[in-house]
Amino acid sequence: MALSQQEKNVRLEAETWQDKMKAGLNQGLALVQEHAQKGYEATKERVSTARAGQELLEKGGQAAESCIRAKMLAKVAIGQSEDIYARVKQAKENLEETVLYLRSAHQSAENMPEGCGGVSSFHELAEAYEAKATLYKMLLESLSDDEELPKPPAMSPAEEDAALLLQLKDGYKQTSRRVAEGAELIRKNTVETGNILTSQCMGASVCV
Repeated sequence: MALSQQEKNVRLEAETWQDKMKAGLNQGLALVQEHAQKGYEATKERVSTARAGQELLEKGGQAAESCIRAKMLAKVAIGQSEDIYARVKQAKENLEETVLYLRSAHQSAENMPEGCGGVSSFHELAEAYEAKATLYKMLLESLSDDEELPKPPAMSPAEEDAALLLQLKDGYKQTSRRVAEGAELIRKNTVETGNILTSQCMGASVCV
């Protein structure tokens, strides 16, 4: 039986929709496979680098560890130096702003409502804060005049992973030390408690 033109149009539309769905699915599948492949390659590369870091520490021994730690600490030192400068600068600015408000409030003490107390000490506080701000200003000027520290030595991916391994090693040692200290403290407390109880029992006619 021949199909009517309307039926042909419906079938054609359905086939077109199916083709679009297949194309979309194929495109999505290809995208997923592409991301999966990239993830696999990145993981493979990371594992390879981690092995290289472990091998660097194993073959290099103490010399390699000293080299890695020097680079690690240089990076930390640079970051801390920059952080100190920024913190001191912020503290100085905060102190200077505080001084302005303290003096303004002290000058308006006569008009201060009952709910705002302690204004009588604002003058002394302003003097103390201003002195500290001046000290910080001098420190910042001294730091600014200092020669800028050179950038820390660059680290290869293998060195970075070796550094991470050393950090994990240090963390494990620190945790083990704390556990040992805690166990020793518990042991001492137990012994002391036992001695106290024994002493009490010996001094009593009945020990319960």
